[in-house]
Amino acid sequence: GKTSILPTQLYPPELLSDFLCRADLQCILTGHKPIGDLPLPIRVDHKRAATDSSKWIMACDTSYSGDVKWIHDQRTSLGRSLDKDTNSANARGKVVCEVLMEQDPKGNITKLVTHGTLSDGSVYTSTNLMDDTVSNCIGTTLTTRNVLSGMSNESRSLLEDVISKDKCVLSWQVKLKLDDGRYLVSAYQGWNVWNAITKID
Repeated sequence: GKTSILPTQLYPPELLSDFLCRADLQCILTGHKPIGDLPLPIRVDHKRAATDSSKWIMACDTSYSGDVKWIHDQRTSLGRSLDKDTNSANARGKVVCEVLMEQDPKGNITKLVTHGTLSDGSVYTSTNLMDDTVSNCIGTTLTTRNVLSGMSNESRSLLEDVISKDKCVLSWQVKLKLDDGRYLVSAYQGWNVWNAITKID
């Protein structure tokens, strides 16, 4: 089979949700699975009570972020950068990311955000993933049809070219809400990662 950089699902979602609840875990941070130029938030749906906040798995390995491809009419990857000490290509490029958590006195996570620099050089800060009123789309999956419907005409044409050229059927992970209300989404196939910007109704 094809190698994929997407996290492999080992357990049915309800078992994973139950495990996180029983272990009283709100977030698991993982690495060693390159995931593009910013962490991939995976929402674990567990709502046992209306007051429960979402639980998350955050895949945070950005080691090959210089290879991300942008499907956007105004954004493009800066690519890999040159490491001056070793005179070799740095696969991460200029990407920087950090996951920040804040806890209350009882140890409950009250704030979970990511911030940094994307592969196109733009700076970002995520919404608070622990606040479901502002992050309800983050960590969900979209079809290519959903992504196309929220894109500019120019970006839509670029995505249609990728689908035609690579003969791929992509599903998109919602990673980040931008300041203008649109969303950054990423798709994966083998070792390829594509970023796109779209509106979500």
